[in-house]
Amino acid sequence: MSYKEVYNLKNNKYSCKYFIPYPFLFISISLYIYSKFFKPFSIYIILSLALLIFSFCIWSVIVTVQMIADDRYIIRPYNKNQCDVVEGCISNFVPRQRKSGSESFEVSGLKFVYPNESSKIGYREFSGENDYKIRNGLNVRVTYAYDDMLGKDNVIVKLEIEI
Repeated sequence: MSYKEVYNLKNNKYSCKYFIPYPFLFISISLYIYSKFFKPFSIYIILSLALLIFSFCIWSVIVTVQMIADDRYIIRPYNKNQCDVVEGCISNFVPRQRKSGSESFEVSGLKFVYPNESSKIGYREFSGENDYKIRNGLNVRVTYAYDDMLGKDNVIVKLEIEI
């Protein structure tokens, strides 16, 4: 059988690091504007800003842990060719029901679920958003990794369809 590659993790630039500086930029601009228009800082403003900064720090830690987990359990094994491959026909395809939902399908008894979240690593294109149509009976070859840390199940790192 001959396959056409329709998704490859290596071709997709995945990174959350671009989101980290924005909260701090927002805080800096807010402090500058506040200092220009309202002179004395009250204790409530200082406490509110401290809580805001603390919240953004916690958020940054969560994003960093997510990136480390993705690197350890998905990106590194894929780059070292240590991922599993399954080949067969798609069955039990469940299309996305609402805009924020997810799609799923099975290949040879393995279930693949991909959410509509841009911060998640792996395949996440929906059947109506590409030039091919994921459907029951379509022959595919799926390269996948299993994320043990966060329980993401089978993460598609490469998808090929039969031509």
